Amino acid sequence: MTGVFAGALEEAHLAAYEVMKKSVMIPIEQPYDIVLTHAGYVGRNHYQAVKAAVNAMPAVKKDGLIVMVANNVDTEPIGSQEYKTLLHLLKILGPDGYKNILEHSDWVFTKDQWEPEMWGKPLRKVGIDGLIYCCPQIPEEHFDIIPGPNGYDFIDSDHHFGSDHQKVTAMLQNAVVYAVSHPRFNGKKPILAFIEEGPYAVPMTVSQQSSCGL
Repeated sequence: MTGVFAGALEEAHLAAYEVMKKSVMIPIEQPYDIVLTHAGYVGRNHYQAVKAAVNAMPAVKKDGLIVMVANNVDTEPIGSQEYKTLLHLLKILGPDGYKNILEHSDWVFTKDQWEPEMWGKPLRKVGIDGLIYCCPQIPEEHFDIIPGPNGYDFIDSDHHFGSDHQKVTAMLQNAVVYAVSHPRFNGKKPILAFIEEGPYAVPMTVSQQSSCGL
């Protein structure tokens, strides 16, 4: 429970917004080249983990990199069958192509079509290869339907790890090494940020706060 607000619709909503702003907004001076984040408890599958990716957007520069860790412990660590199909469509068509399909007059609304569209937001900012998803619960072969690089790209698939924690630690460490030496930074030393409260925090620069009327 974060608060109870009642009364006129708009005024009550704005009062709730002001309270939540103080709880979730993290002021930053400027966007970073690389942002490390995690899906938190809410990210129990890939479908839900998008919350952390979207929240990382204000903190990362255009064409920067997002390195994300997720503990997808749901029985189905990716999501529903409909979501898997639509996610694969996003990978094939890209964010804009996927959105064009949804906007076509012949498209029939499909369960879970919303979340691939949300993944398209950070992918537009950093590029399809700019969001690295590290998750030990999703088998390597299942990443063939998930856009972007994944943690298995940075570990030896034949190596035996004693636990998911050991596996994801290796994924993350190697992904960070890859990120800081990425060619898109042209040999310059990138600046990194870590969002400790992945899906629960909203980083914002002063200019972003002004554009939102904060």
